[in-house]
Amino acid sequence: MKGYVFCIVGTVLLSAVVIAILPEGKTAVTIKGVAKCLCVLIIVSPILTFFQKNADASTASFSTRINFLETDIQMDLPFIQYFSNERVLSAQSQLEEELKNRYGLNLTILLDWEWRKRQDGEGMEEIYIRQIRVQGVAQETEQTKKEILEYLTQNYCEEVLLE
Repeated sequence: MKGYVFCIVGTVLLSAVVIAILPEGKTAVTIKGVAKCLCVLIIVSPILTFFQKNADASTASFSTRINFLETDIQMDLPFIQYFSNERVLSAQSQLEEELKNRYGLNLTILLDWEWRKRQDGEGMEEIYIRQIRVQGVAQETEQTKKEILEYLTQNYCEEVLLE
């Protein structure tokens, strides 16, 4: 900003000195007009620079989109596998917490899962829960076992194994 103000002040002072020492005549009118135009251009230059930067940014944005579309994206399969395992572990602990809140039992849940193609055929494979194994219900009543079994088969998975 300092440089911009110095540029304006310097241009105005230079124009004032040139206009002051010019003799009257036809050439003086032309030189005064050029000096005034120069002052106006110096004052307006940040606006022109702003529009030029916006034009460059929009061109760069368009070019980036084209480059992104042409780029081959590599999947990080170990990360996907790790993240999927973490999601399954999280689901197990959430289901354990849900059964604890619902039935007041400390149970251990193990999810048997696999990768399956999506039924709509789009996108990547998805996690499919094949079986839910519930450990720690052996000492519970048959009624409680039946309720847990019905609840899990209706809400989560068709195959539930109570151990």
